[in-house]
Amino acid sequence: MRWLLNSVSTPLLGVLMVGVTTAAALAVFSRVRHRLTDPPEDNDMTAGMLGIVGAVYGIVLAFVIVTVWQNFDHASDTTKNEAAALAQLTRDVRVLDDGDQARIDGAVASYVHAVTTDEWTTMRHGRASPRAEVALDRLGTALEHTTPGGGSQPTWYEEAVHSFNEVVHSRHDRLEAAQHELPAAFHVLLFGGAALPIWLAMLLDVRRRAVHTAVVAVVAVLISYSLFLAVILDHPFSGSVSVSRSPFERGALAHLPG
Repeated sequence: MRWLLNSVSTPLLGVLMVGVTTAAALAVFSRVRHRLTDPPEDNDMTAGMLGIVGAVYGIVLAFVIVTVWQNFDHASDTTKNEAAALAQLTRDVRVLDDGDQARIDGAVASYVHAVTTDEWTTMRHGRASPRAEVALDRLGTALEHTTPGGGSQPTWYEEAVHSFNEVVHSRHDRLEAAQHELPAAFHVLLFGGAALPIWLAMLLDVRRRAVHTAVVAVVAVLISYSLFLAVILDHPFSGSVSVSRSPFERGALAHLPG
């Protein structure tokens, strides 16, 4: 699904998923309604089955949406935490000698540029950026080659190292979120199972055709929109509805040397 989000704008994809699913359901319904002559007891059974299937499928779908939303939210939080740790690092090194501070700030600027340009593109496809990895290693090397002087420099240098470790940890979590996706079995269950409640809604014996059509349409819209929501949330760095890179582009990080 990631390639689809990257190929089609998210709003258009939503319109297509909901519109095509609903249109297909109504097209099938228009062909089968005139053949529906179930006796009352069969209709009661169909209604009961629709209630049971709808409840079970709804629980599974809700579980999936909550899970992917938590992953999306976690991806957003780790992005903010990584940017905050980088900003804190630039503040921690202010007490160091000018040469050390300039070297570290330059390494931070290179890493931020690599993340916001190259890695933000590779994450759309669920991959890390080798360029960002190299820039992060260079930032670590810049800290390793720094020898704090007297006064408060050792204390602030330790804080800078701690901030760097936070950056490494947050980047790992960010990449995990970018690479994560629902197992194929869940896709089969969600998209294959969606047809069953829609089909059962078609089999209901409703006297007025307009009312029956509305019932089928509503069921199709609700299910298809929920599936669309699960798709876009499952890939937090793909598509136009995605985690923003703006935390890397404001505050202290916006004033780093180019």
